[in-house]
Amino acid sequence: MLYSLMMFLAPAASQGQATMSSPPPTAARPWLRQVRSAISWKFAANVLANALGFLALLAGCWGVLRLMEALLKF
Repeated sequence: MLYSLMMFLAPAASQGQATMSSPPPTAARPWLRQVRSAISWKFAANVLANALGFLALLAGCWGVLRLMEALLKF
């Protein structure tokens, strides 16, 4: 980020530096696709578990409110 800021603030007449070329493309590894698929399944499972936990929290709060209401009416 500092390099980008320095190049942005550099005077227009200054000579630019050569940029690094991108690395050559490598052959796709078949196991990499499986790992990415597993990561996406992990992410989906994590989202689902978080949603279920949040619903359990809401259900618990609702239950406590109903219990307090019943105790106050008694």
